[in-house]
Amino acid sequence: MACDVLEGKQHKMVCPRCGATYSYLRSKRVGDRVYQYAVHYSGKGKERRARYCYLGPSGTYRYVEDLLGLDLGGLSSFDVVSVIEAAVDRLYSLKGRGTNLPLSRLESIVERIMGLIQRM
Repeated sequence: MACDVLEGKQHKMVCPRCGATYSYLRSKRVGDRVYQYAVHYSGKGKERRARYCYLGPSGTYRYVEDLLGLDLGGLSSFDVVSVIEAAVDRLYSLKGRGTNLPLSRLESIVERIMGLIQRM
């Protein structure tokens, strides 16, 4: 079973794309960019096969980030809290431009986040 050491404890390395454990991360260079893949092995001996899950670029999605005004990394380094913070900052900037925001949806999201926080 694939494990990683974090603060003296072992934990499974779970692929953020498919949810299965993976053996290791593989980097592949294409031009000036480096992309990350989770490597899954199945079978044994001569029957051993590798399956790869694409996790995104090492670093950031530079074009999408510029377009959306958000800091986005690949799945191998995804930080959901940072994305939420950036999204809230983006909402503040839109509010100042007189943009009509979907208030009922935003209130629903806030309620869901508050419920999650209370359960933690």
